[in-house]
Amino acid sequence: MIDCRRFFREPPRIRAEVKQHVDEIAQKILDAIVRAVRIFDAEQLAQKHVRLALFLIMVEPVTCYMNGQLCYRQSTLKPIFKSLTRAIARSDEAVRNGNRYGRMERHTFLTICRHGKAQEPRFTKPALLHVAAVINEVCGILLHNAQAHMRDATLTMAHMKLALTVKDEHGTRPHASFIRFLHRVGVSMD
Repeated sequence: MIDCRRFFREPPRIRAEVKQHVDEIAQKILDAIVRAVRIFDAEQLAQKHVRLALFLIMVEPVTCYMNGQLCYRQSTLKPIFKSLTRAIARSDEAVRNGNRYGRMERHTFLTICRHGKAQEPRFTKPALLHVAAVINEVCGILLHNAQAHMRDATLTMAHMKLALTVKDEHGTRPHASFIRFLHRVGVSMD
């Protein structure tokens, strides 16, 4: 479904199990969005349905319970919901500026559309653009984070497991929002 090499300018060698895992992630994201939009009871699903489905899938806790107290959760990492809504906005803007595929590779967009059209209820083309933007963003984040952890020339599943962490000036930390999103979608990184 997804060609992993299209996410890189200079693609590394990618093992077959990584390609299969990325396809599985893309299919599970599509299935999770379809499950979430079924509550709307609509014959055709529009862009607003996809955005609402993302809101239903991604529950971002604002508070946490620590040391017997309810605390406000402060994180320096951007929640994945903001990243995905910005990806949707960028793809909408690109379509308005004349790019038919919303700044995505033609092949990626068309394969996601082909899988999305087979789902019931039916998606409109702009709604499929939103779904494709979400899948494209998640797969891009995973693959680029995995490449950042590479020491050799081949992208393996060990690198994909490290893709759930973020390297910054404070060290390596888990990207909790992203991990929570993948868990809600049903993706296992084991």
